[in-house]
Amino acid sequence: MGKILRWIKTNPHRAMFLVPIVLVAIISISHVVTWYDMANPMSWAIYLSVAIEIAAMTALVAVSNQSKTGVWFMFGIVTLIQVIGNVFFCFKEIDENGELFKAWVELTSPMWELMGTDISNVVGLKRWLAILEGGLLPSFH
Repeated sequence: MGKILRWIKTNPHRAMFLVPIVLVAIISISHVVTWYDMANPMSWAIYLSVAIEIAAMTALVAVSNQSKTGVWFMFGIVTLIQVIGNVFFCFKEIDENGELFKAWVELTSPMWELMGTDISNVVGLKRWLAILEGGLLPSFH
């Protein structure tokens, strides 16, 4: 632990760059666990989620080192899995009868109407919110 703290003190800019990445990774792991839990035992869902996050970080490092196109394909696959898991988790957790969701619909309904979305379609609006909230998480890696 002392080595980590020393590294943070000597590299404050790099350490601050890593903070949002680590936080998003932890959130993403918990979201993807929910998705994998639909078809796997909970222990496997956790293992799979952690493996996906490690694969994403590994692919990101490889891409930043200008590796071959196969790495880009792997990065795309693991990012897609993260997006699906995060969006599913958000969709499942949204309370369409809750005060926050209703306020969000009231605020954003003019935008959705301009885009041709029926604002009385609660499931459609719930999908939009889940995509906005969960779909953007992997992009912060």
